[in-house]
Amino acid sequence: MKKFILIALTLMFTTTLVNSAETVLGKVNGLVCMKCQMKLTKALTKKAGVQTHVQVAWPEGVAMVASNDKANITEEEFAKIVEANGFKLKKVTTINEYINSAKDGAEILKSVN
Repeated sequence: MKKFILIALTLMFTTTLVNSAETVLGKVNGLVCMKCQMKLTKALTKKAGVQTHVQVAWPEGVAMVASNDKANITEEEFAKIVEANGFKLKKVTTINEYINSAKDGAEILKSVN
């Protein structure tokens, strides 16, 4: 019985950890150089914190904040930061998955209406 309870608790804990990852993705217009990329990366990191994975890729026009837990930033906060730094947010979405590649993020954004 103890083994069964231990296994059940382990599965519940593992499932919770796997499903708790979250990424806020945005399609950003106006990213034209590395300076733009660094500016937006710094602003998003300041809000989301260093425990998150922030990536901005000017060639793809994608910005994202990924976290192993619930993201420390909402879509609304994400949009305000993008626009406050002089860029235009074309699309934003949150997915329950940890994305660590701008190319993957760009593909996901293509499939979002």
